This record gives sequence, C-alpha cells and structure tokens, in this order.
Amino acid sequence: MINVCIVEDEKQSAEKLEELIYRYGLEHDCGFAVTVFDRAERLSDDVVKKFDILFMDIELGSEDGMSASKRIRVRNKDVVIIFVTNVARMAVDGYKIGVLDYIVKPVEKYPLFSALERALIRIARKTDVCVLVDTQGGDVCLRSREITYVEVFGHYLVYHVGRERIKEWAPLNKAESLLSPCGFVRCNKSYLVNLRYVTAADSEFATVAGVKLKIGRTYFKRFLYELNAYLGK
Repeated sequence: MINVCIVEDEKQSAEKLEELIYRYGLEHDCGFAVTVFDRAERLSDDVVKKFDILFMDIELGSEDGMSASKRIRVRNKDVVIIFVTNVARMAVDGYKIGVLDYIVKPVEKYPLFSALERALIRIARKTDVCVLVDTQGGDVCLRSREITYVEVFGHYLVYHVGRERIKEWAPLNKAESLLSPCGFVRCNKSYLVNLRYVTAADSEFATVAGVKLKIGRTYFKRFLYELNAYLGK
C-alpha cells in the first residue's frame, strides 16, 4: 500500500486529483491510501513521516507549498514530492529540495499518471523486502537489495546473491510478484533483473553485476523504459 497525501485548498481540484490517483491504482493493480489536507499547517512533523508521495499545491494560505515542502523535507527525506500549480514557473525552485515533478492545473490523466509512475520507481529504489525462499534445507530470507538477478533453471528459480546461488522449486511469476515493487524487471522470459545492478545495456544484452544477460526482443522496449526511468533519465 502506497500512502499518498494531497495538500490542496481547492476542494474540486483535490477531489479530481484523488479520483485520478485511485484510477491509476485500478488500471495498474497498485494500492493507494489517500489523505487530503486543505492546509499545509495540518501536516505535523509526526504525520508527514508516514507518507510515500506528497502532492503539494504551491499557492496555499498562511504556509505556502514551497515553505511547507522545505519543512517536510527535513523530517522525511524519502517522501516523493510533486508540486501542483497554476503557474509552472513557480515550481522551478522545487528542484532544489528534490521535488520529483510538477503538474499544471487543471490536473489531467496523462501528466498525473506519468508523475505517479516515476514516483513509484523512485520509491522502489529505496524498497528492501525479505523474500522467503523455500530451499531443500528450509526457508531462507533474502534481502531484495542483495539479489542481483533471478533466473529460471529447469523447474527451479536460482537467486543470485553475490557469489551465492540459492535455488527453490517455483515459477518466475512468484519472484516477479514479490520483487517488481523493488525495482526488478524481466529482460527475457528466463531472467528477472535488479535494475540497481545494471551497469550497461544495448539492443542485445544487459550487464548485471558483471554478467551479460540476453535481452529478449519482446522485452526490450519495456526493459529499456524501466531502466531509463530508474536512472532518472
């Protein structure tokens, strides 16, 4: 579940933004919990720590969105901030405090969806989960950040963790469902790659932790898109 906060003093704008966020969740099978505030002052230091994404209107009341974002960034260095504004030039200074993007009002579907996709990729970079692998010797917990890639070997999955190879009897879909939110993407039908370890890629191969893996033709465009988005290009 991704916790989203909207700070917007125009009720209609807030409702439209909330509706589009939930629509993105339905279309992309992603769960969101959305909280709406009409004033930045209501975002206390304790409350702001729980949010993953913050949509901040710049033109607010006594505490404007820029000042609030600077205050919030001190308390939550990981929250993804996206400005919502009537005037695009007002959002430029936000990049100095690590604002991901800005959306010009009235908010439309495609700019919002694009910003959300980038936000989720940024969150995935920081996500580290425990993956329970059912080996012959019992369950083993692998940290997602330490897995370089997962490959299919016969009916087994092989998790590559440094020089170790951990095997379990399972389909690749199992690993994909667990690891996709952590920045893992298929480069072909047999490999699931951790993008943080990709050091090079061309039309044929991806270099992952020093190993060249074949990129399947049907996977190439999606893989390259996800890699570029991960790298912030």
